[in-house]
Amino acid sequence: MKKHLLSTFVLLLISVFANAQFGTFINFESVTDTLIKIDTSQHPNIWQIGKPHKTIFDTAYSAPNALVTDTLNPYPVNNVSSFQFTMYDSAYISGHYDSWDYSVSNLSFMHKLDTDTLHDGGYIEYSIDSGATWKNVSNFNYGGYNNSTLFDGTPGYTGKTNGWRNQYIMFWWCGDIAPHPAPHSAIVRFTFKSDNINNNREGWMIDDIRYQNWICEGVPQLSQEDNITIAPNPFTMQTTINFSATDNHQAKYISIIDVLGNEIVNAILPATTTSYTIDKGTMQAGIYFVRIQEGAGNVINKKIVVH
Repeated sequence: MKKHLLSTFVLLLISVFANAQFGTFINFESVTDTLIKIDTSQHPNIWQIGKPHKTIFDTAYSAPNALVTDTLNPYPVNNVSSFQFTMYDSAYISGHYDSWDYSVSNLSFMHKLDTDTLHDGGYIEYSIDSGATWKNVSNFNYGGYNNSTLFDGTPGYTGKTNGWRNQYIMFWWCGDIAPHPAPHSAIVRFTFKSDNINNNREGWMIDDIRYQNWICEGVPQLSQEDNITIAPNPFTMQTTINFSATDNHQAKYISIIDVLGNEIVNAILPATTTSYTIDKGTMQAGIYFVRIQEGAGNVINKKIVVH
């Protein structure tokens, strides 16, 4: 059975998900594999769909097939290999593009990495203008790279994952931060890159690519105040919300919401509260939203990431 795991990359709080939902699941065992387009203009492009036969890359996450930087051989030097696919906007597809406030796209995948640390590796870009321009997902701060860069300074995945790792990236087209007009689609491009030193490593293996798209509405405005901080963020066990002295004059209502809009924690804090600790508890690794309402007025939205 496929595992469905959540984790990392968002720009803003969602308030209401509509019932309309669209999604695609690519496990390299079905006709949906045709959505993956390997860039044949790159020579050689070493991405291959098939059963892995290497020492570390010996089994797909969902057997038998995965997308691998060569199913048999170590990756070569001076290589650049890319593949891409397109995520479509659900509001546009559904014909309600004028009556909804854009949408949110959630991209996830499982991957293994075996590369020369801080030299070789992979990175992810997206384009909302049909490939005319590309942006690295690190621009959103939560690309899962852990501040790693490749040999040429490109933010990306590098080193070894020591097993399968799940990665989630959320593209937010809702509210004021959405491009105007909002895109009807976004192309996502994965690129593997190596330097001129041969290290006989296995490269990058990807499986179970999933993207889901929701129509969204009712996204509240972000407060311009920056008197509330949350640290550490991301966190593994607990994190603390800190309120400045100017916030200590009215009660505060705290809600923690998951990416599906479910409220998992709520609390009412006295006006004199200076900090509030969030314990991981049963929260799974992933992204969550903190909604802080001060009295009957200001609503401040924050994001937190659980590792």
